[in-house]
Amino acid sequence: MPPEPDQSMHLRFTVTPAMVYRAQRAIQRHVRWIRWMGYLVVGGYPLAIIALTLAYGGTIRGAIRANWIWMLAFPLLWFVVLPLLQRWTAVRTVRSTRTLQGDHAYTFAPDGVTVVTAVSTSQLAWSAFVRAVETPEFVLLFQNHITAMFIPRTAFDGPAELQAWRDLVAARIGARARWAAGGAFTSAA
Repeated sequence: MPPEPDQSMHLRFTVTPAMVYRAQRAIQRHVRWIRWMGYLVVGGYPLAIIALTLAYGGTIRGAIRANWIWMLAFPLLWFVVLPLLQRWTAVRTVRSTRTLQGDHAYTFAPDGVTVVTAVSTSQLAWSAFVRAVETPEFVLLFQNHITAMFIPRTAFDGPAELQAWRDLVAARIGARARWAAGGAFTSAA
């Protein structure tokens, strides 16, 4: 039976490097300036090069011929190299950060969130969170515009527990909570 919004809820999961990488990517998708930077790299840079070439009397063909390597390099860097670096960094971070290793136990209570790992205990009041976002794979509790705690949706026992969590968070942070539209529930079981 799911807990009432005024009762505590307990979740437990083990962090993996792949999970950290996917959570980082999910968080980035919800940070506006990072998303706009991707648009700029893919579309803005080539258009700016072409516009400058045309402004100085060149042709579109000439702009592409002279700058094709850069027009390919920036998107390749953004969509291939940076994700590979993030994946590598996630592996190194999990291996070298004791607080990320092993089980994580989250307790969501009326007064805040408690996170217990093998080497640490953290308590945060609900006022520490500026917004909550649900993605198809995670629930994210943002502490500022770019930093978020992540909980995999597989940590929930089922749709009823996930809904109880949504109700608890919505009661505590209100309109700053956004839930996945039509996201199907996925369970670890």
